[in-house]
Amino acid sequence: MGSRLPALTLFGAILLAAGCGSSGEGDRGTDAAVDSSITPEPALDAGPDAAVCEVGEGPLLPPALTSEVVVIPAGGSPDAGAPADAAADADAGDGGDSAPDAATPIGPPASLGGDETGVWVYEKVTLYVPASLLGGLDPRSLVITGSGWLELGGGRFRQAADLRVVLPVPVGGNNTGSAFKAKGTYGKTGPTNLTYAAECTEGSPLTSQSFEYTRRSPTSLELVTRLSFAGQSLTVQIDLGRR
Repeated sequence: MGSRLPALTLFGAILLAAGCGSSGEGDRGTDAAVDSSITPEPALDAGPDAAVCEVGEGPLLPPALTSEVVVIPAGGSPDAGAPADAAADADAGDGGDSAPDAATPIGPPASLGGDETGVWVYEKVTLYVPASLLGGLDPRSLVITGSGWLELGGGRFRQAADLRVVLPVPVGGNNTGSAFKAKGTYGKTGPTNLTYAAECTEGSPLTSQSFEYTRRSPTSLELVTRLSFAGQSLTVQIDLGRR
């Protein structure tokens, strides 16, 4: 049981990343020159008593989102450019014979940018996690469920999400959940990066976050954020559909 506690803490951190991005050192591209067409405004200090963040009405939500855990084997690289199915057999309990070559990058496709504007709902969360961070848990037994939405446009964002990590009963069952809201401004820090500056948040301590993004089609948007946890890198990919 003790060896599994780091995995519980890990997935709590991932919930925050899936909802509001990451301010950790694992983010990429945030040092790029800021696009002068959209520049983020400074975040407002909501103060310790600001427990409510009014984001307004969101879209009608679809059924619960789906999720997938892709395991990065020892020596692997959580880099962009390789499709998820390159690691389809790299489950924690499958042994070394089924793992891809450690030199093969495992992660979401390279981000391409595009037009991010629209009202979007969460459809799928994919986690690219080093095997050592799972603490022996079978990745197929870990599920992220819930729903959420995000509106982007005119340099402003608003969002709300209610996500939960469902863990195996021996580990504690449904023991990690997070509901949060946020609104504020965002800017383009390079052709494929968005950086948020929250004016208020509810249920999340994060106030400044970054995503890589791609407009995959007229009705789909992909967000990617990279985290540093216990000295290792992991990637959260969020697929959204337009409403």
